[in-house]
Amino acid sequence: MFRNLFQPVYDQFRTVLPRKQSTCNGVKTRRAYLFDRTTKWPDYEEELLATLRTHVTPDDSVVIVGGGWGVSAVTAAERGATVTVYEPSNEQVERVKETADLNDVVESVTVQHAKVGETGEVWGKSSASVVSPSDLPECDLLELDCEGAELEILRAITVTPDVIAVECHPSHGVSEDDVRAVMTDLGYEITNRAHESQSDSVVILTGELHSGS
Repeated sequence: MFRNLFQPVYDQFRTVLPRKQSTCNGVKTRRAYLFDRTTKWPDYEEELLATLRTHVTPDDSVVIVGGGWGVSAVTAAERGATVTVYEPSNEQVERVKETADLNDVVESVTVQHAKVGETGEVWGKSSASVVSPSDLPECDLLELDCEGAELEILRAITVTPDVIAVECHPSHGVSEDDVRAVMTDLGYEITNRAHESQSDSVVILTGELHSGS
């Protein structure tokens, strides 16, 4: 009862408090604020991380467009990959670096403060440069979690990673059918489809490159 009474008050000043260590799907972050009761999110990005855990092997190169809290970057780096992250948000680019540091994978993770393509939404303020999707580097796995820029990037990439994992965001005007069609045209077989556990409207598609493509 008392918690319900004070929660609106706490919510008003919560974001000015310092953050404390918390975990997202086993990865250390500073996502929680000082007096937050919830400090563990065991299902965070579960479906997307499952793709990384299935496909990333030592010495792979992984490119992530949309760094978020850096959980995907750490997950890939802990499996021996070299990771390059593109993140446009001024705050989140620092969060990715912080999460890499908390999990001792700084040497394996390069963070580019950049927005890939012209479309897609950005969380908070951004002073990032813009990178053409055609300039993304070669990699073994490409992850796109970029809030509406998925189609623009897929249509313009020149690289051919073995695996592409895409979060489809219909709320940003990107339909699963359109993403699926472009991936198929690029020579990828959709080998897994899953709903994001935190949002039923978001679908994660995993595509594997056909041999000979």
